[in-house]
Amino acid sequence: MINVDQYPVLKSLLWDMQNVSELSEADAYLYYESRWRFVDEAEMSQAEHALLQKLIKIEGKGVFMPNG
Repeated sequence: MINVDQYPVLKSLLWDMQNVSELSEADAYLYYESRWRFVDEAEMSQAEHALLQKLIKIEGKGVFMPNG
């Protein structure tokens, strides 16, 4: 499980979910991919970039196809 409080950009993508403190890796990947148009990569920390790369490798099987 991913603690969303450690990843501010991911947390910002959960605007329609209240009181969510953890997401599965699969769900986090889906939120990044489906809501990528709302992401400002410059706001992502190195740790969050590393998380995204890990999710792309594991959940996306090396593929990241953002919507938007």
